[in-house]
Amino acid sequence: MQYRVVALLTTGLAAVLATTLAVAASAHATTITQGGSFSVIFPAPGGNSHLAADATFTLVSLSSTQAVLELLIHNTSSGDVGFTDRLTALGFLMSPTPTANSALTVTFVSGTNAFTKADTPDAIPSFGGENVCAFVGNNCSAGNAGLTAGQTNDFKITFAGNFNTAQGIDFGLIAIKWTDCTGCSFEIQGSVRTPEPSTLLLLGTGLLAFSVGGVWRRYRRPIRPAPQT
Repeated sequence: MQYRVVALLTTGLAAVLATTLAVAASAHATTITQGGSFSVIFPAPGGNSHLAADATFTLVSLSSTQAVLELLIHNTSSGDVGFTDRLTALGFLMSPTPTANSALTVTFVSGTNAFTKADTPDAIPSFGGENVCAFVGNNCSAGNAGLTAGQTNDFKITFAGNFNTAQGIDFGLIAIKWTDCTGCSFEIQGSVRTPEPSTLLLLGTGLLAFSVGGVWRRYRRPIRPAPQT
């Protein structure tokens, strides 16, 4: 019996570790299907600690020929006296590659209507690996206006292309461009927000405890003697 208990516990532990690692891996993925979303944090550049921003990507709809992406951008900069700390462009790599279009359809949702244009292929100058750019001026590399400190812009971009609804769309190399700030301009790559390691550890520990508890309850039942004949 002891061997069977150890074997079951080993199997349970392996399953728990596999699940925890799968969660950790998925947390770093930037592939989403219809209705899925993820957030990106843009750290302050070395030359200006006042700058801060984040963005949420949501795949509103996806068919074999069309994708609608909603972007919610927050400019959370503060304290940069004498400057507006404006965001002028947001670029990213999208796969499958959408159909080339110099004037993608951009639909305003809420907030400040700053990002009114988008095109593909295009990229923020420092990040040539991108293939989509949303911007406020005439192109992805410049602009005299922007989403200034404290403002939020929610908008949608419609893409044409050959998509797989089951596999979804992968997003990577996401970056923004800052202008009108101390030390500007800056072009900063973001990072996808992931669960804290402690969260993953608690999840794994909880699953392990549940597994051990189930095995213990199973083998602590009293053994009933066989009925006398």
